[in-house]
Amino acid sequence: MVDEVVTKGSTLKDAENNETGFLDVAANTLAVILIVALFAIQQIQQQSPFRVDPYAEEPPPLSFPLTVPRVFPPYSRYYLLFDDGIVSWDQEKAVRELVQQNFRTPVRADGTVVFSPMPFEGRDVDSYRVTWTPAFDELQKRLLLINDDTIPKLTEQLEASYKEANISPTFLVLASGMDAFAKLYPQLVDPKRNFRWRWYSWKKDRPIVISRSYKNFVTLGNAW
Repeated sequence: MVDEVVTKGSTLKDAENNETGFLDVAANTLAVILIVALFAIQQIQQQSPFRVDPYAEEPPPLSFPLTVPRVFPPYSRYYLLFDDGIVSWDQEKAVRELVQQNFRTPVRADGTVVFSPMPFEGRDVDSYRVTWTPAFDELQKRLLLINDDTIPKLTEQLEASYKEANISPTFLVLASGMDAFAKLYPQLVDPKRNFRWRWYSWKKDRPIVISRSYKNFVTLGNAW
């Protein structure tokens, strides 16, 4: 009887030891797996440009360059893109023609330019509106084709105008100039070049309206 009790007690004790040993092995295995996983994640983070660390060792595939902050918004120079080329509006010629006509009659400067004064808005700023209807037959004569030879020089000129005179380009892209703008775009977003620019899709029969008021120096300045 005693031998039978001892045998049963030993069996229960051995089962408990076996179960405890299995749990120890499982816990140790799980701990090893977690440690290996942590090292693997750390290794991936060190090799990835998208890790949490702001000092990425590799540049990301897409760049988001920051523009140079300025107190006043830049001046605008308008460029039309059509027929796989680009041409700028001769705004200086338009101003000279308007001055000669005392701003009273439409003038010809790469198209028809009409000056319209606007009501006084209570600020010490002369408000006006200029409507330019481009003459594409005239602009075609000065059209610069966009290709691998002309793009570098063009972007250098745009960057120099911004840094030296605070003049930024505004691109008005027609359907026939979308391919040309697509070729120019990589140079505009190149992080090595730091200047402001903007673009709009445009229709050939749509006039371009430019206005000046105190809003240009208050709220609209933030649009840049």
